[in-house]
Amino acid sequence: MSSGRPGLDETYEGEVAQLAGRNTEVVLRSRFTSCYLLVIAVLIAPFPRAKKVGLEVDAEGEMGEDEVDDEGGYMAFDTRFSKCPDEPDVLDWTVGLRRYRDDTPDDPGKLLASLTGFLAQPGYVPEEDDDWYFDVFDMRSQHAMHAFRVLVDDATLIEKALKGKSLSEFSAVAHLDRMWVNPDIRGRGLGLRMMREAQHALGRYGLLVILKAHPDGDKVPNAALLKLAAYYQSDKQLGLKPVSNRKRPGWLVGSWDEPVVHAGDTTFFNLD
Repeated sequence: MSSGRPGLDETYEGEVAQLAGRNTEVVLRSRFTSCYLLVIAVLIAPFPRAKKVGLEVDAEGEMGEDEVDDEGGYMAFDTRFSKCPDEPDVLDWTVGLRRYRDDTPDDPGKLLASLTGFLAQPGYVPEEDDDWYFDVFDMRSQHAMHAFRVLVDDATLIEKALKGKSLSEFSAVAHLDRMWVNPDIRGRGLGLRMMREAQHALGRYGLLVILKAHPDGDKVPNAALLKLAAYYQSDKQLGLKPVSNRKRPGWLVGSWDEPVVHAGDTTFFNLD
């Protein structure tokens, strides 16, 4: 499911399609949007089969911007939720930017960017020797298991990052896990836009959010983790705070107590 690196990793369209087809799916769809839900996740920014240029990526063999723009139809954000049949307190989710055809109302949409994760809401946050939470994280990915250890081992640091807010005040955890953006439409703030979309869809009283900012690549230096984390923190609406730049570089937490909507965000997306 991932390369084994902790953090926000990329998701392929085929994997998302597979996710959408498994278990029991709940779709909340308005005229222009769709919705699913996912469980606890960690956030990395990987870019496969691509050549790195700082935080941007130039990939060969991918659809060019002109081709993306000339395909017709329209591009729109949606959030899709999927129930976990074995754990009713766990939901999987995918925020996506998709291209839809004007003349096909049932078009599932071609995925151009995605952010995935999962939500666990048993009424409390993980504690030491918590078998239920351990299994929930362990069944998903190594990324999620890293998040579990941070939540359990660094509770004091997390409370400090949240300005002294006790973890006993939280009743659910959302882990932002994987982010992918078509290489030819990067550099337009889509990562932060999808994170705000997740905040809007997932926000609720008592929700603790955790993620790791992790650029693509093996043996990524701490400086790169901190740089990407700083970028995620630049969006003040998200309210993300570092757990510890020294002990846990790249790890961020936040309190998403309500479904906030950014005044500048719209359902549709244009390349202009």
